[in-house]
Amino acid sequence: QMHEIGHNLNFGHSGEGSDTYGDQTGMLGYSYGYDDFPRMCFNAAKSWQTGWYASKSFTITYSTSDSTECFNGDLYGIVDYGNSASSFVLIKVNNAGSSTDHYITFNRQAGINVETREARNEVTVVEAGGEGGGYAVSTLKAKLGQGGSYTIGRVRRGRNKSGTNMVVSVTSINSNYASVVISQNGNACDPTVPVTPPSPPPTGAPTTMAPTSGPTEPVPTKSPTRQPTNSPAPPTPPPTPKPTAPPTPSPTKEPTASCTPRFDPCPAANSGGYCCYQSGCFSGGKNQGLCK
Repeated sequence: QMHEIGHNLNFGHSGEGSDTYGDQTGMLGYSYGYDDFPRMCFNAAKSWQTGWYASKSFTITYSTSDSTECFNGDLYGIVDYGNSASSFVLIKVNNAGSSTDHYITFNRQAGINVETREARNEVTVVEAGGEGGGYAVSTLKAKLGQGGSYTIGRVRRGRNKSGTNMVVSVTSINSNYASVVISQNGNACDPTVPVTPPSPPPTGAPTTMAPTSGPTEPVPTKSPTRQPTNSPAPPTPPPTPKPTAPPTPSPTKEPTASCTPRFDPCPAANSGGYCCYQSGCFSGGKNQGLCK
């Protein structure tokens, strides 16, 4: 049924060699009498014609002059188109001198392509006319495993112009993608040629607001208007308080003499007696005055 739906989409048959239906990598080769078998996609040329995979497609154009265009990168299968990790799923090698071009994909055997009948997990090269947009019969030209290569014929214009070869080389294959180089005569790619889709342009102007014209902090106050005072003078000592009472007057009498040691003789004026300690000088039983 998908074979007939493909014709409704304006697809021509997919052949291989002299067999018009011989390409069994996709649904426009042989027609199968089952509703749900086999589960597989269209080949590279028909997939390009749908336009469904344009965001992960890559075009190389070559002509009679030297071509610097090339591809050096990872090629995923159609089944991985919705996988964010995939970069490219289709490549068109565009012949500038003809409407017949070549279409390349990695025929990964998984998902909606798990029952592909031919070239499982290999890189396929398909030739088709119509510039990839109109009805055309396609032909499977190459099925490449790791280390395989295929040379797309020269572009020729006029007498004595040999043109340019484009060589498709598969450097490695893993379970998810194939690493592929497509270049003029198999030469190394110019390192400036991108191998991944360019980053999308920015979506709009930055959201950060422009800086304000003035400072957001308050303006500093002016310097104080008063001059600072002079250094303080040393403190004045407090006055000495006045005496509360007049000094004691000098004695009006001479102090009495201390008594001489006990039993010393009295002075000559009082001889005959003896001096008693602090009791004066006694003579004849009478106090004769203080000892002097």
